[in-house]
Amino acid sequence: MSDAIVVVPPSLDLLDVAGNGMDCERFLWIRGLSDPELAPKARIDLIDLLHRFPGELLYVASRDGRMAAKLMTLGDGSGDGGCFLSIHCREDPGEPLLGDLIDLACDRSRRAGVRGLRCGGVLDRSRPMQALVERHGFVEHERWRRFHADVDPEAAVPTLPDGLHASTLAERPDLTDGMFRVFREGLADTPGDFPRPDETLDEWLRDIDGSPILGRDLLLVLHDDDDHVLAMVELERLAAGSDRAWVEFLAVDRERRGEGLAAHAKRQAVALAGRVGLRRLQTMNHESNEPVCRLNERLGWVEDPVRISLRRNVDPAG
Repeated sequence: MSDAIVVVPPSLDLLDVAGNGMDCERFLWIRGLSDPELAPKARIDLIDLLHRFPGELLYVASRDGRMAAKLMTLGDGSGDGGCFLSIHCREDPGEPLLGDLIDLACDRSRRAGVRGLRCGGVLDRSRPMQALVERHGFVEHERWRRFHADVDPEAAVPTLPDGLHASTLAERPDLTDGMFRVFREGLADTPGDFPRPDETLDEWLRDIDGSPILGRDLLLVLHDDDDHVLAMVELERLAAGSDRAWVEFLAVDRERRGEGLAAHAKRQAVALAGRVGLRRLQTMNHESNEPVCRLNERLGWVEDPVRISLRRNVDPAG
């Protein structure tokens, strides 16, 4: 790794956050978080990212103190020298600022030996942002289809076939091993270029128990009369206390796919959402995952703008 100094353009106010010296108060200021109930969640976000995907995090604001844009790079856990590049804009900061931001990230990544950057989170409707990123050497890499479903807390719980049961991990902790097995199978088989951390069961449970947006009451398990886990769903709130959540992950036992278990799991997940106070569920699936995308449509989920991932190779040799 090079120790050479990277020149920060005058349009940027740079904050480096590293595992050995997290400036949490400054991090919270840039996040714009003053609510004391949300501040711990922001710290957990940062610590969790560093724990899961060791790398460098950059937060950038305009020099006048108002945050115009934030950029983050972090190792993707793949071991192939790749990093994710995430750009978020609170407002349109104009091309000079974002251009400097992207160039800075690429330069720092190159010096750190990173071979490739993936930029996710550009919505199909964000044509100016996509065009800007493409002008800085990124090309479209993949597309993710996004859907949402509004939750009716008064709706009847869908019935399940005889011999099939739905429980949360909070209700049935004895199903933990089976759920984790199905989770790992699904993580390995799900298409798309996304982080796949090699977590142990204890690490996985620690992350769930330590997060204000996860919980064992948000982990749904489908199991048979013999308590064999057939499918699992992980819900993740958008923020602590939010009434919206992601269907963060859905997986079915490899030996039981094609039997309609994913549909049962997703219907039961909506029912669970109603019981825990959620009012909307969101999901995102790689466009090549046609069975799940068709399932979303069949269940009446509403499609949202496509999310586009772009990629740029970085030459460590410079």
